[in-house]
Order: sequence, then C-alpha cells, then structure tokens
Amino acid sequence: MIRRIKSHNLLNGILFSISEFGFTALIIAPFAFYYISHDKFLYAFIAVGIIFNSLSIVAFGLVQYRYREKDIGFPRVFEKSYREQAIKENPHLFLDTTILVVAILMPFALILITLFELIIKNAKRG
Repeated sequence: MIRRIKSHNLLNGILFSISEFGFTALIIAPFAFYYISHDKFLYAFIAVGIIFNSLSIVAFGLVQYRYREKDIGFPRVFEKSYREQAIKENPHLFLDTTILVVAILMPFALILITLFELIIKNAKRG
C-alpha cells in the first residue's frame, strides 16, 4: 500500500495529492463532528476512518515533499501525451488508483494497512 501511495503522489504531483486528500479530510470533518454530537456513532466511525485514511496519504506526501522527491506534477496530468506515457510506464496505475479509492472509503483500512507495513518494514531492519 505504501508503494501505491507514494507512486500516486509522484505521478499526480505531491502538492496536488496533499491538497486533494487534505481537502477530503476537511470536507468529511464537519460530518464527523455532526455524527458525534448527535450520537450516531457508526456514521462517526466511518467519517473519522475516512479522515484518517486521507491523512495517511497527506502524511506520506509531506514526507516526500520534505525530502524533495521528484514528482511529475499536477498540470501534466491533463496532457494527453503525459497520460499515455504514464500509463505505458506504469501499467498498474489504474489498479493502484482503484485500490486507493476503495481503501479510502473503508474506515481505517488504509491507515491500518500502512501502519502494518511500516511496523513490518521496521521489524525487518532491526
């Protein structure tokens, strides 16, 4: 999952991904507060899960931005030649994007999978 998140950020533009998923978290936040304040805990759980999933992508984007990883950038996504080249060089792109979208909508799925991968990765180092 971490590879998918990082490649998504690089192919779409790190700042665009940070903005996109940060905005998603901001849009869902009022719903989460509403559901919590009205004792609709299942809906609150779902909303908070989507927020955490979105923020996990933002967190990876911030790390990538901090380390100045070279991305392709948002405006190029609209160029036909770029899209064709990106699809050709990244045949898994559509599947990865689909997996990210589905994982975002499953409360806490994305954050839990990425945390698990980080723990496994760190355990293998030590």
